[in-house]
Amino acid sequence: MKSIKIRIIILISLLSIIVCTGLAMQLYNSSKNILVQDVRQTMPNFVTQGSENINQFVINQFTILEELGSSENLPTTVNNNTDIQNIKEILSKKTKSLGSLKMAVINSQGTAIYDNGEIEDVKNTDYFKKAISGERVVTDPIKIGKEASPVVVYAVPIKTNNNITGVLISVRDGYELSNFVKNIKYGKSGDIIILNKQGETIGHSNIEIAKKSIHIEESTETNTSNKNADTVTSATSKIVDKDSDFINMPDLIKQMTNGKSGFGNHTFNGVERFIIYGPIGKLGWSMAIEVNKSEVLSGLTSLRMKCIAISIVFLILSIIIGYLIARNISTPINYLTDICKQMAGGNFVFLIKDDYIKRKDEIGNLAVGFNKIRINVSEIIQNLIEEAKNMDKSVKIFTDIVLELNAMIENLSTVTEELSQGMRNTAASTDEMNASSSNIENSIKDISHNSQSMSVSVSEISTTAKNALDNFIKSHNKIFDTLSTTKENLAKSLTNAEEVNEIENLSEAILEITSKTNLLALNANIEAVRAGEEGKGFGVVASEIGKLADDSKNTINEMQNITKNVISSVKDLSHHSNDMLKFMENDIDKDYKLMLQMMNQYNEDAQSIHNMIADFSSNTKNIFISIQSMLEEIDKVSSAAAEGSKNTEDIVQKLTTLLQKSNEVHGEVQYLKNSTVKLNQIISKFKIS
Repeated sequence: MKSIKIRIIILISLLSIIVCTGLAMQLYNSSKNILVQDVRQTMPNFVTQGSENINQFVINQFTILEELGSSENLPTTVNNNTDIQNIKEILSKKTKSLGSLKMAVINSQGTAIYDNGEIEDVKNTDYFKKAISGERVVTDPIKIGKEASPVVVYAVPIKTNNNITGVLISVRDGYELSNFVKNIKYGKSGDIIILNKQGETIGHSNIEIAKKSIHIEESTETNTSNKNADTVTSATSKIVDKDSDFINMPDLIKQMTNGKSGFGNHTFNGVERFIIYGPIGKLGWSMAIEVNKSEVLSGLTSLRMKCIAISIVFLILSIIIGYLIARNISTPINYLTDICKQMAGGNFVFLIKDDYIKRKDEIGNLAVGFNKIRINVSEIIQNLIEEAKNMDKSVKIFTDIVLELNAMIENLSTVTEELSQGMRNTAASTDEMNASSSNIENSIKDISHNSQSMSVSVSEISTTAKNALDNFIKSHNKIFDTLSTTKENLAKSLTNAEEVNEIENLSEAILEITSKTNLLALNANIEAVRAGEEGKGFGVVASEIGKLADDSKNTINEMQNITKNVISSVKDLSHHSNDMLKFMENDIDKDYKLMLQMMNQYNEDAQSIHNMIADFSSNTKNIFISIQSMLEEIDKVSSAAAEGSKNTEDIVQKLTTLLQKSNEVHGEVQYLKNSTVKLNQIISKFKIS
C-alpha cells in the first residue's frame, strides 16, 4: 500500500502536469491563431501590391501604344511600299525599346503589317474586333502565326481626328506574367498564380510549372482572299490536372473568377497550404499567393520545445514542493499512527508530545483526541480490574452452593431410579406375557381362517378329481370312435389336467399352516412352563396341537409326492401325445386302468384331508376361547404394573429435570468464572501505570 507521502507527491505532480499541459496547449493554440491571423493580414498586402504592379504594367503598355498610335508619323493606310517601309522602321525601333517580340499596325480592314514586314489578316480575332471598337485589349497567352510559344497581345485603337482608323498591337512573351511575379517572394515555399476568367492558369511564379500549366489549343481562321494571309490561331491557357495547384478547388476558383478577394487553405500533393487571392484591376484576371502551412507555423516548433522545457521545470519544482508538503503532513500522521498502534496493543503508558497537542490544525485536534482516549480508557480499565476482582469472589461462593445442591439431588434421584427400575421390570414382564398371548391369539385366528380356506380348497380339489375322472372315462369311450375326435378330447383332457398344479399350491398353504401350528404349540408350551401349575393343562393341549401339526405335515408331504407324480404324468402325456396316438390301440386299456386307479386314490386322499381339516378347525376354536380368558387376566396385571411404573417415572423425570437445571446453573457459573478469568487476562494486557 502506498504511503500518504507518495500519494500527495503523485497527486501534486499530476496536477502540475495537467496545469502545464493545459497552459502549453492554450499558449500553442493562441500562438497558432496569432500566426494565422498575421498571415491573413500580411498576405493580402502582397496580393494587393502584386495586382497593382501587374495592372500598372499593363496600363503602361497601353499608354505607350496609344502615344505611338497617336503619332502623325505612323500611317494606318498602305498605298505603296514606302508606307510599309515607314511602318517597319517605326515599329522595329519601338519593338526593341519596349521589349516586345514584335509589333504590328492593323488597318480598319484587319490587315496587320508587322515590324518585320510580314502581313497577316487578323480581322476575325477577338483582340482586333474589340480594339477597332475603341477598347483597350490584352489577351490571355495565345499563339499567333508560327510562334512556338504562347504570346500576349496588347491592342489599342489608332485614332485620327478622334476617328478610329486602325489598331496598334504589341506581341509580348506569353510567360511574361510568370517572369513578372517570380520576383515577388513570400517565404521559402510561397507561390504566386494568375488565373483568367475561366479559372485557367496564365501565370505562375515557377516558370517550369507555368510551362506545364499553360496549354495551347489552336483554332484557325484562314482568309483566302489575301495571298499573304497567315494562319490566325487563338490561344487560351488550360489547367493541366497533373501540375495545377488548384486540383479539387472548385469553390476557390469560382471565387477568383468572380473577382472576389479571400483567404483559405487547401492540400496540394499532400501538403496543407494557405492561399489568399484577389482581382487584378479591371483586367478580369485574379492573382493568388500560396504558402505551406508548416512554414507559416514553423515558429510554433521552437515554442513547443520551450513549453516542454518549462513544463519539465515546473514538474520538478512541483515534485519538490509536493515532497515538502507531504513530509510536513506525513510526519505527524506517522507519529500519531504509532501512538494508535500502541493503544491498539494495550499500552496506555505514554505521553504525546506537546508540539502536536498545541497545534491548532487537524493534526492538533487528532493529538488532543488521542490523549483524551488514553486518559479515559485508563480509567475504564482500572474500574474493570476492581469489578473483576469482586465478581471472582461472588462466583466462588455461588459455585460452592450449587455443588452442594447437586449432590443432594443426585442422592434423591438414585433412590427414585431404583424404585422406578423395579416397577419397570414388573411392567415389562406383564407386557411380555400380554404380547405373547396376543401373538398366540393372532396365530390361532390365522390357523382358523386358513383351515376354513383349506377346507374349501380341498372340496374344490375333490370336485376337480371327480370331474377329471368323469372326463377321462368319457375320453376312453370316445377314443375309439375316430382318431380326430380323440385328438381333440386329448387336448381338452391335458388342459383340465393342468389344474392339478393347484394341489401343489394348496399343499404349500397347508404346510405353512402346520408350520404356524408348530410355532403356536411351541409358544404355548413356553407360556405353560412360565405359568407353572396353572399352565399344565394348557401345555397338554399345546402338545396335542403340535402332534396334530406333525401328522398334517406328513400327510401333506405324501400328498405332494402324489401331486408331483400327477404333474410328471401330465408332462409326460404332453410330451408323448404323438406316441400315445400311434400306440393307442395297443396300450389304451392298460393306461386307462392305471390312470383310473390313480384318480381314485387322489379322490380318496382329498376326502381324507378334508376330514382332518374339519377336526383341526374344531380344536382350534376351543384353544382360541381358552387363550382369550387368559389374556383378560394378564391385561389386569399389566395395567396395574404400568400405572405404578408411570408414576415412578414421573418422579424420576422431574428429579432429572431439576438436576439438569442445577447442572445448567453450575455450567453458567463455570462460564462466568471462565469469563472472569479471561477478563482478568485481557485487562492484564493493558498498561495503565
